[in-house]
Amino acid sequence: GPPEGEKQERFASILYFDVDDIKGAYQELKGKGARFRSEPHLVHKDGARELWLADFYDSEGNTMCLRRYA
Repeated sequence: GPPEGEKQERFASILYFDVDDIKGAYQELKGKGARFRSEPHLVHKDGARELWLADFYDSEGNTMCLRRYA
């Protein structure tokens, strides 16, 4: 059944979009009006490889994420 109480939480899968240039993709989407939760930031480094993420909302308030792993 539906959640009880006044606060109705929404649960959705996060979609990750792999990009070659996370800072460029961030600037482009932000320039088009996308609402970001975070700027591109390093979340993991393993030897020579790095994982960068930048979270944003889609038009329905779901979380999406730009991802750069190289």
